[in-house]
Amino acid sequence: RYLDNGNIDSSFASNGIFCKPIMQQSDEYALALHILADGNILLAGKAFSGSKILVVRLSPSGEIDSSFGTDGHFVFSNSTYNHFASDIGVQSDGSIILTGFYQQVGLLATFAGKLTPQGKIDSSFGTNGWYISTLGNVYQDVQRLQIQTDDKIVLTSSTAINSNGTDILVTRLTPNGKLDSTFNQIGYKVIDLCCGEYCYAV
Repeated sequence: RYLDNGNIDSSFASNGIFCKPIMQQSDEYALALHILADGNILLAGKAFSGSKILVVRLSPSGEIDSSFGTDGHFVFSNSTYNHFASDIGVQSDGSIILTGFYQQVGLLATFAGKLTPQGKIDSSFGTNGWYISTLGNVYQDVQRLQIQTDDKIVLTSSTAINSNGTDILVTRLTPNGKLDSTFNQIGYKVIDLCCGEYCYAV
């Protein structure tokens, strides 16, 4: 953490830097960050011990918040294939929304998942806590999510659903993790502008 004058804030974590293994024998990467209204910090990314989805909550001072999830973190994987979270957001009630890449046998997909404010999977969201988008089982690379003021969830990603290269995919979900049929009638839209498009923000 840095002060507003650009100097490192030595009061944060260890001499201004949080760098601590969460899981043993695992490389870990934070790919997204969200600062909560109370100053707590959410980190989301991946752990390479089986390529798991990893979420960690820190206190405002940069210490692991052990009241979140299990000993301060949430981990998910249902196979040895590649999963990771690429973005994180928070709904009006404090629920945590994740998005990223999901892989298992015969399936390459994007996902959205929902955690309670306490860091547990919310099984009322989507199917058992997860929305998995396959769109014909094509490769999709989710980059970002945005939560609207009505708690609907907008996902932006890239997809190879067409044969002429990568296109932009925009998906909108209801607050409970279902495709929102009021968006383009089917809940998603593929944008083909030319011969290869990517979307990195929403």
